[in-house]
Amino acid sequence: MRVRFDSYRVTLVVCPMDMRCGFKRLNSICGQLLGIDLSKGQDLVVFVSKTCAIAKMVFCDDKGSNLLTRRLHSGHYQRLLMSADGKATKPLSVIELERYLDGLAIEVTRNNLLKN
Repeated sequence: MRVRFDSYRVTLVVCPMDMRCGFKRLNSICGQLLGIDLSKGQDLVVFVSKTCAIAKMVFCDDKGSNLLTRRLHSGHYQRLLMSADGKATKPLSVIELERYLDGLAIEVTRNNLLKN
């Protein structure tokens, strides 16, 4: 099995989730609350624990269903701010997903109009 994230639309759920959930429950949350049908094989959804130390990715491919768990040895996943009246999800590029899963910041507070 070889996982290539570039063939998926990546969605990060920014509100903390109970990491005791398995694929079946997380898939149900995707369908009922987010309107994402994982069985089509087009989406990958990332959930993060309350402590921001564990992330779970759920997705499907042509062979089956997948649940990947990533626990950071040190540090935490970045907490992201969202609009109070918007969805609790954020679309990510593959590069942003890789940075995020490595525990790196994907959003920063800007103090300057010019890129550093």
